[in-house]
Amino acid sequence: MKRFVLLCGIGLIALGLVACGGGGDSGSSAETASDTATETPTAGETHLAAQTVEMGCGACTYHMDGVETCTLAAKVDGTPMLVDGSDIDPHSSGLCAEPKMAVVTGDIADGRLTVTEVVLQ
Repeated sequence: MKRFVLLCGIGLIALGLVACGGGGDSGSSAETASDTATETPTAGETHLAAQTVEMGCGACTYHMDGVETCTLAAKVDGTPMLVDGSDIDPHSSGLCAEPKMAVVTGDIADGRLTVTEVVLQ
């Protein structure tokens, strides 16, 4: 019985080390964290990390030149720009009627915001 309890205890400790990333290659956690760090924007790009912006329809809300249909747009630092990388439909989301605040993560380049994450408020 003592042997069984001892083996179970060792098994639980080993399982805890594996689940928490302990044991084995101790340098891999630091390397993984640096590998997934956000890249520095290139010249002419601005990175937004969980920044609150106003979002609306490029045609209906912001009356952007050349935008004829309901297209997702965001106002960043007072400048409206088209948004790429989101599946939010401005018309069905109510953004044609009025803008909403959103928390976005992404990059601005060439006057467009390419998002990796959008959470409408």
